[in-house]
Amino acid sequence: MSKGIDIPIDELIADLTATLWITNTCQFYGRVFRNEKKDGFNVKIQPLYYVGSEAIDPLKDDRKDAQCFVDVMPTRKMFTDVIEAECRVLFMVNLLTLYPLLTRTEAIEQVMLDVKDLIMSSRFETIQMVSGYEAFNDYGWSEDALSDLQNHHLFRFDLKLTYIND
Repeated sequence: MSKGIDIPIDELIADLTATLWITNTCQFYGRVFRNEKKDGFNVKIQPLYYVGSEAIDPLKDDRKDAQCFVDVMPTRKMFTDVIEAECRVLFMVNLLTLYPLLTRTEAIEQVMLDVKDLIMSSRFETIQMVSGYEAFNDYGWSEDALSDLQNHHLFRFDLKLTYIND
């Protein structure tokens, strides 16, 4: 059973799953566990989604037409019972399969519009949108791994959510 911040996250994931690219192979994960790994003097995040005791790394599967996961930032503001958290909703989408009739630039604009409309109708407040490698540079990918995703467009929405932890 979902509690606290996972309630609106699960609602958003359910909306994305029910609405976006339903005839394609997609996986919309909920909130991931932030597994920190050292990369030289930097820390990279390996996002892990748990199904029971099995850990799934959403970054490892480029065979899907679309993938999404939610990363809750580690710092939250607290005002008595009210909590404010920043989240990232990250997407990897294969533009060729999702928008085969559009040019690449048209498909990039369309995918972001489709996702933005769903997020704007959720309980989250949109802070910004980041696209390309910059959207995923905090996560444990190398440049070589990203080259395998040439047909994929990477982007994320940075969001803010105010909730009560019931």
